[in-house]
Amino acid sequence: MDFVLLPTRALVDPAVGVTRAVSSRRWAWPLLLLIAATVFSGVAFALHYDPAPAVIRGLEMSGEIRNTTEKELADAITTAGRVKLVAGVANGLFLVPLYVLLFAVAVKVACWIVGRPIRFADAFTSASISQLPIALYQVLHGVVALASPSLGDSQEHTLLPSHLGRFLDGLSPELLRLASVADLFNLWAAILLGFGIAAGTGMKAWKGVAFALFLYLLFAGVFLVGLPSMALGTGGGPK
Repeated sequence: MDFVLLPTRALVDPAVGVTRAVSSRRWAWPLLLLIAATVFSGVAFALHYDPAPAVIRGLEMSGEIRNTTEKELADAITTAGRVKLVAGVANGLFLVPLYVLLFAVAVKVACWIVGRPIRFADAFTSASISQLPIALYQVLHGVVALASPSLGDSQEHTLLPSHLGRFLDGLSPELLRLASVADLFNLWAAILLGFGIAAGTGMKAWKGVAFALFLYLLFAGVFLVGLPSMALGTGGGPK
């Protein structure tokens, strides 16, 4: 039962649960839960995904819609739906473990830079256990997707509101991206990571949490605000 109790304890009592997980190197179950939750979310979305609008829009933009027969259009729509399903499964099985691995490397490097080295096993465990709130988000996202009659591409990241920007009206694209930094599940994950860093480096808990929140702000500044703004400035649309 430890594989059930430990993630739950880490979510509701990180001071004890995360510390225990890091000290005993219990990274496998949190990682498997994240993979399973991500696969579930991807499959649930794909099952209710309607690719027709995106396929037709793509054909119209390329000018091929006039030369496309009804059968070819139907085949393209079917293929797009299958691609979405395969992508959802592949994201969970392959990209998630790679992301956690790179995340652990980043944690180890960051701790080394500030002079508080952490063993890679502890960094990997911290990275895995910190993703439990993200796993919870993926489960909730999948449940909402299953309850939705039809879904489009624009709903993939807006189906389950979790950050401040989704609750404020009239924000410009720039302010919306800035508000997206205040995301419940991401901040929750950062706090769990902080307790993991504290356990692995010997920092005080509050220092570990403060350091993890600082790392999250750096990450968010680059990937949630900076890069999307650059894409918008070079012709990309708002996310």
